[in-house]
Amino acid sequence: TGYNLHQLPYIDSAEERVWTDVIEDPFISSEQYKDCLLVVHPIYAAQTRVRVGTVYLTASTRLITDRLQTYDISDGSLLYFSTPQGTWRIEDGRFVPDTPSYTLLAEDTVTARSSDTRIRMVRSHGGAQYVYVTLPIGTTGLYLTHCIPQNQLFTGQSVLWGMLAVMTVVVMLLGVVLSHYLGHVIMVPIGRLSLRAEKIAGGDFSYDPSIEFGNELGDVGRGINKLSRDVNSLMQRRLADEQERQQLEYRMLQNQISPHFIYNTLNSIKWMASIQGAAGISEMTTAFAHLLKSVSKNNRSLITLREEFALLNDYCTIQQYRYGGAITIEIADISDEMLCNGLIPSFTLQPLAENAIFHGIEPKGGAGSVWLHIRQDEKGDVHIVMQDDGVGMTEEAIAAVFAGDGAPKDKREYSQIGLWNVHRRIQYAFGDQYGLSIRSELGRYTCVEIVIPFITEPPGPPDGQPRGGGLT
Repeated sequence: TGYNLHQLPYIDSAEERVWTDVIEDPFISSEQYKDCLLVVHPIYAAQTRVRVGTVYLTASTRLITDRLQTYDISDGSLLYFSTPQGTWRIEDGRFVPDTPSYTLLAEDTVTARSSDTRIRMVRSHGGAQYVYVTLPIGTTGLYLTHCIPQNQLFTGQSVLWGMLAVMTVVVMLLGVVLSHYLGHVIMVPIGRLSLRAEKIAGGDFSYDPSIEFGNELGDVGRGINKLSRDVNSLMQRRLADEQERQQLEYRMLQNQISPHFIYNTLNSIKWMASIQGAAGISEMTTAFAHLLKSVSKNNRSLITLREEFALLNDYCTIQQYRYGGAITIEIADISDEMLCNGLIPSFTLQPLAENAIFHGIEPKGGAGSVWLHIRQDEKGDVHIVMQDDGVGMTEEAIAAVFAGDGAPKDKREYSQIGLWNVHRRIQYAFGDQYGLSIRSELGRYTCVEIVIPFITEPPGPPDGQPRGGGLT
């Protein structure tokens, strides 16, 4: 509401100020809207800056109290409105003049969220302590102050501290329970697993059921027990293999005594036959002595094909004297002399020749021939073919040769010591893709073919240079 000069008697003070006072509006009869804020503002001329008038305005206090209806004020708290001219207590939507009297105890400059907010701890003349929180309203010089009894603040703080203490106790109890649970579920099993690993490292491979728990760590325990059993089984096998190897070495050393004794005896017979002029006995004994010497002193598993021919030649010499020259063994064809430098398992051709003589030629009358053909295929493998003109073999007999232990009783011993032995030794030396095969026709021939890779190395047995000599 504006005032003019005719209305000045109704104004107690007409000084130049803004939001000067809280008055009763004389033009409003309603008690609910009587309280007003008086606003006085001077008016100046635009050019001369001379004051030419004054504007008087009033604003209802409901502009403030209506906004504070939703503001929660607890019991014992007070709300004050201040202007530069005075202070009023807001009570039931009305402005009641009230100037609080107190003694300032301290001022809090840390807790306030705004630099304009002021927080003071005070003591009233009655001895009660309060917290005054003053907040400016814009930049007009108006302030709102909330007066809070200090015991209300500490009551909420004590509740907060109590809740914090309860939560701390609960968390500690949960920590103790969780620690006990983890110790039982994790630490104890890990300790047992660690102890079991130390025992295994110390050589104890016994089964331990206590580490097979009912969780994921139990899987680790079962794996450790399985590993322990496997290691123990492997060690037992290694121990058995070592014992077997020692026994085999002992038997080999023991078996070397007999060939060595026989070799020395045959050497004595040879010299006696030479002295007495029995050239045949001397030559046959010499050939047999060479074979025994190769058996007893040659510890190599592979020899050159040329050395194998020399052994076959010694065997042929013995058989020629036995059959009176009715049986011949010769190399009919060799595609390249360099093939003679290739390696072959020792005593490979002699069992084939023996099979051809005793099971092929001898049953038809004791006279016949054995031929050797050596060639190299396009892959570089060596093919050694031994063919006789004997009685031949049936399909059942050929199958029995490769049956091993499953061969018929009358053929088993031969197949193990003869062709089967040769076939398996070749596979052990060069792989399963190599070995021998047999073709035969009853009454006409038997053809045994050996396939080995062409592998060379400098020849020479431990007891000297390879002996020459062809097959006749």
